[in-house]
Amino acid sequence: RQHAPPYRNKPVNYNLTNEPHDQDKALLVSVQNEAIAAIRNAGANQLVLASGGAWSGAHSWVSSGNAEAMLDIRDPGNNFAFDVHQYLDQNASGTSGTCVANSGNRLSAFTAWAREHGKRGFLGEFGGGANSACNTELRRLLQYIKDNRDVWVGWTWWGGGPWWDDDYFFILRPASLSNPVEPPDMAILRQFLW
Repeated sequence: RQHAPPYRNKPVNYNLTNEPHDQDKALLVSVQNEAIAAIRNAGANQLVLASGGAWSGAHSWVSSGNAEAMLDIRDPGNNFAFDVHQYLDQNASGTSGTCVANSGNRLSAFTAWAREHGKRGFLGEFGGGANSACNTELRRLLQYIKDNRDVWVGWTWWGGGPWWDDDYFFILRPASLSNPVEPPDMAILRQFLW
């Protein structure tokens, strides 16, 4: 007898994997399809997030082969989106707090692909440093998502966590919890909350 998952009727999403990068794409699709089928067979109908290979980068969705391979993702419940990541630094890796001009436009190829194939996207990781260039690109990125809500179902900022140093350029938590001061990025993010 199969037991119902404890979150079956809760407002949660299922994120299958985070930034797969060296797997064979056919195997990655097969494993994610099996996971989706198991989730649906257990009676859960919430949103499932599947990832592409090559770190699931939105900017490289087409050039990495994800655009072709991920068309084979199947969801019997027809409630899934692709978890893609997009950073605003020079090589789109999130390893720098310096943003480059027009990096906020890096979602366009994924968006066009998703729209053409009736797919949806979730921006599961993004971030930029606390400086004027990044603020410009961050606004551009979030406005783009807002303007294309037929494809984009949501987003989450990558903020590291307590194991990251206090000077990590993506951290959103206040430096002091006894005297909290909101980081500048939060003011921008707040403008685009749905």
